Amino acid sequence: MSKEQNTTLNVEGMTCANCALGIKKHLEKKGLEEVNVNFSTGEVLFKNAQNLSLQEIKNGINNLGYKVVEEDAHHGHHHSHSGASTIEKKFYFSLIFTIPLFLHMFVPKDFFLNNVWVQLALCLPVFVVGF
Repeated sequence: MSKEQNTTLNVEGMTCANCALGIKKHLEKKGLEEVNVNFSTGEVLFKNAQNLSLQEIKNGINNLGYKVVEEDAHHGHHHSHSGASTIEKKFYFSLIFTIPLFLHMFVPKDFFLNNVWVQLALCLPVFVVGF
């Protein structure tokens, strides 16, 4: 690696600003300069003034509990689709139980959806999935 080379890595597993701060502190401790970590895009940018090997830097990030992904693994994407299907499944599952809860407002007073125990039974799965 040439002196003062700018490098960008794609990292999966960062979920908050605290995750990004942990990676930034780790890389600065290794002697890297101009470290910029963006958890929302999963990008880590830095200037390698210490001429550390890229594999050593990747191993350090992996040891923190994150996963450095190769550029070609995304096939032109810069985001992950891993969580989308889980959230989508939870949404549709919750929707099945939520729609009847809305319907109870439009039915006659003696309809079974107005029973508080039925409403509780419809609310609990939504609550458990969201928790």
